Amino acid sequence: MVSRQPVFNLGKELLVTYLHCAGIEGAYGFFAPNVPESYTLALQFEYPDGHVEEDWPGAESKAGGLRLSSLLDKIGRSDSEQFQRVFIKMLTLNVWRTHQQAIAGKALLAKIKLRPPTDERIDRKPVYEIVRVYSFSRASDSQRESN
Repeated sequence: MVSRQPVFNLGKELLVTYLHCAGIEGAYGFFAPNVPESYTLALQFEYPDGHVEEDWPGAESKAGGLRLSSLLDKIGRSDSEQFQRVFIKMLTLNVWRTHQQAIAGKALLAKIKLRPPTDERIDRKPVYEIVRVYSFSRASDSQRESN
């Protein structure tokens, strides 16, 4: 005698299998309420006449922007100061090429803290928490770090 499962149970099993394979079987598995902070890198270039220009590492495409954002998050979450220093220096040197006359600069690695949805401020601009500051100069081609 062959036992037949009702269609409802078969559909339920298929749905549960799909949710499990997709990794969203639990509550908040897909739309998590606690989104981690992201990181950004702001660059400041000082010129011989004393003026300062700000710049940011950029990408040429949306996909490149996502990769850069992912890289900055990896840098910010890393426990290795050497890893952070090397990658920030690489990103800084890439942008430095567009500021040929600059004599010194700073790279500020910052954590982006989004305001909660309950915040009643109209602008809702993110708050930045400086994680690490790197100073550099063209004359010595060196880079110093400060916390």
